[in-house]
This record gives sequence, structure tokens and C-alpha cells, in this order.
Amino acid sequence: MDARQQIAQTSRLVNGKGDSCDFGCSEEEIEVMLACSKEHFPGKPYCVVKDWCWADVDIDKRQQEEFRAKGVIPSFVYANNIIDDQAGRWSNGLSVRTTLLVEFHKNCIFLTRNTAYVLVGRGSRLTVEPAVYNNLIF
Repeated sequence: MDARQQIAQTSRLVNGKGDSCDFGCSEEEIEVMLACSKEHFPGKPYCVVKDWCWADVDIDKRQQEEFRAKGVIPSFVYANNIIDDQAGRWSNGLSVRTTLLVEFHKNCIFLTRNTAYVLVGRGSRLTVEPAVYNNLIF
């Protein structure tokens, strides 16, 4: 992948220019989803985000199986707006890139090894090259 292609993919990601995706809960459902997260994933802090884009990392089947053997799925979320971060790592209104997906629950809880991200509102979904994921550093 050349630099132009990487910039184009990164731009599409941060601007939410993927295909429309109906994952996510409404703002009215946030408290219900937080309660669900606490019940199903005790000990995992939550982070509520909106203006998000789900990205699948474009890797071959062998690499996908290697990731799955390690307990993760090569997908992540980039969100332009943190509503609430229980662990206090990031301020409200900032952007965040998650680590890789472990499990997706209730059509809106994106679980990583460390955090349960509650996706609010509709988002988008696209596929990116590994370099895009690796170069999004916060």
C-alpha cells in the first residue's frame, strides 16, 4: 500500500465514510446497555462513544485464523466522540481507536480485552489495510 492509499483509507475511517451500519444503540438506551455491560462483563470499564466507524482489517484467511487463535478478531472501532469513559483515560469529546475485537454483544457493545465500548447511534463500516490500524496512534 502506498502513502496515498493509506491516507485515503485513514481519511475515510476518521470521517466515517464507510458503508452505513445499523449497529449501535440510541441515546435513550445507553443506561440499559451500561447495565448489560456491567452484568455480562464485570470488571471491564465501559467507554461510551458516538460518531463511530467499525473497521475490518484486510488480512488473508491464514492471518485471520492466527488472530482468532489469540482470542481476537481483526476489527476495531474508531470513534470521533467519547461521551463517557468510566476509567477516566480520555476526556469527553475526544477521539479514540479501540484495540481489536474480542466479542460483539447486543448489537452495540464492542468488547476488547480491556474495555466494553458502547456504540451509540448509527455508524459506518469499512475495510482497511493493517498499516491504517497500526499508524493510528493516540
